Amino acid sequence: MTKVWLMGVMLLTGTGCSDPAAPSGPVYIDVASSFSRNDRGVAEVPFAVGNKGSASVRVDRCGSSLSVGVERREGGSWQSYKPAFCITSVPMDPVPLEAAARREQLTHVQESGMYRLVLSTESGSVASSTFTVR
Repeated sequence: MTKVWLMGVMLLTGTGCSDPAAPSGPVYIDVASSFSRNDRGVAEVPFAVGNKGSASVRVDRCGSSLSVGVERREGGSWQSYKPAFCITSVPMDPVPLEAAARREQLTHVQESGMYRLVLSTESGSVASSTFTVR
């Protein structure tokens, strides 16, 4: 009985240590690994949000775009750099991302560093792989 209980605890605690940048769910964020800032000091960061599952998944939105935030790696942890902010005069209710759908968007980053994109879904948050801005 003790061995079974310990195995259950090990399984439960192991699931909480998974890397959020490697989602196991159907929603994913594709982004290149490196970007350079232009002569105005701004990096344009195109990305795509997709659903590799067989059913739709509700995701946060801001108007006609998905509500994707940007986090920056600082001091060994992820910090909000550009939150998924939305003005209140546009629709913000979650929308379905249909099965096999893929939506392309663009965000901007003004400082050099290591970043990732984050999106809230009906079952939790999804993070992209990391990318650098030079």
